[in-house]
Amino acid sequence: MEKKRKRITAAILVVVVAALAFLLSQCDPSKARYAHGWERFVYPRLSGKVVDADTGAPIDGAIVFCLWRITHGFPGLTHEKEYQIVESATGQDGHFALPGTWNPFVNSPDLSVYKKGYVLWNNKDVFQSKERRRDFSWKSGVTMRLEKWKQEYSYDSQQSFVRFHPPFSKSYPLRYRFFREMEWEAEQANRERNNKANTEGRR
Repeated sequence: MEKKRKRITAAILVVVVAALAFLLSQCDPSKARYAHGWERFVYPRLSGKVVDADTGAPIDGAIVFCLWRITHGFPGLTHEKEYQIVESATGQDGHFALPGTWNPFVNSPDLSVYKKGYVLWNNKDVFQSKERRRDFSWKSGVTMRLEKWKQEYSYDSQQSFVRFHPPFSKSYPLRYRFFREMEWEAEQANRERNNKANTEGRR
């Protein structure tokens, strides 16, 4: 009887430890990059401004898109699932406001800003340099500086960047203005690929 009780106790401990490990895996430590104190566990309402990186002038009609995901499963067998998506357009003064989320188990958000004629802005990575972004934190009053699109940049490269920032779903262009605004770039990217293929075919 004593041995059976010990086996049951050991099994319960294993379950408890596994459950705690799973819960801890849901609390994304990278949130510390975006918030401070108690805010690292939630994301309150975010307001800010989108401006031209060169002139500092406000950008009207920029689309701010935010995606949160939650990790499901057990350590070693996890997958991410869409939890919440919000988007907002800037006004003439460049200001925007986004609702946040108060779920402590969401992963760090994927926040992107797009305006035709500018490079896509993302809170995690920088287009072209492919460096990690270090000048953003999740707090109201934030300013996003958009770089003007340059002729030497590749729409094909930006489209590839968009598919991971934010993580892409085929249904998104129908559901969200952010992706509808970028549809014309997909056509430009196709032209670039076709021109490249034709050039290589003539060699």
